[in-house]
Amino acid sequence: MHYHHRPHQGLRHPMLPKIALSPNQMWTALVAAAGYVPVPLTDNDYLELLPVRWQAITEHGVRLHHRTYDHDLLGPHRGQPSTVAARGGK
Repeated sequence: MHYHHRPHQGLRHPMLPKIALSPNQMWTALVAAAGYVPVPLTDNDYLELLPVRWQAITEHGVRLHHRTYDHDLLGPHRGQPSTVAARGGK
């Protein structure tokens, strides 16, 4: 939450280049200049907005913040390394 309310050095309004803006302030300035058209999100859009975490799937499931989550759908993926080499098998 603090991220959106804190000024960032990389966010500058063209008319006020010496003042750093927060993401919320920059959003307000952009909406005022360009307008806003509400567009309903699809199911895939909601999935894309979820945070991503690369996590190994063990025989017990997925461990996240001291909790273990498991489901039958994870079966084929248990113990399998990721094909993305940069993620170290996760």
